[in-house]
Amino acid sequence: MTEHTPEPWRTSIGELMYGQYDVLAAKGGFPNVGIARLVTVEFSSTALGSVALCREELAANGRLIAASPKLLAACEALLMDHNLFPRGVGWVCPFCQTECVSMLHHKHDEDCPVLAARKVIAEAKGIA
Repeated sequence: MTEHTPEPWRTSIGELMYGQYDVLAAKGGFPNVGIARLVTVEFSSTALGSVALCREELAANGRLIAASPKLLAACEALLMDHNLFPRGVGWVCPFCQTECVSMLHHKHDEDCPVLAARKVIAEAKGIA
């Protein structure tokens, strides 16, 4: 499986000619490798299901995309730390407060952030 472009990613608003809002990274000696282009829709047609986003929302979406490699790394680090917690019967997950009842398996609550982090990591890595 191909890995994503390494960080740092950054937003560019009108800096280059590619688009109005871009997410860029440096790779292979090139300072402006395109990661994503966020475009404004020149027209809106609710009948066609298209609605133009305001510039502020496009910029916010760009910041979120640019932060995604750091968010992925943070989720992986939290899970690694979580996996290092002492295990055993009676151990309690600090996130969902479920108690471990077996040495072989710990069942988290369905809304536990540990499960959410595992799911989003799998999605980001294309293994979901």
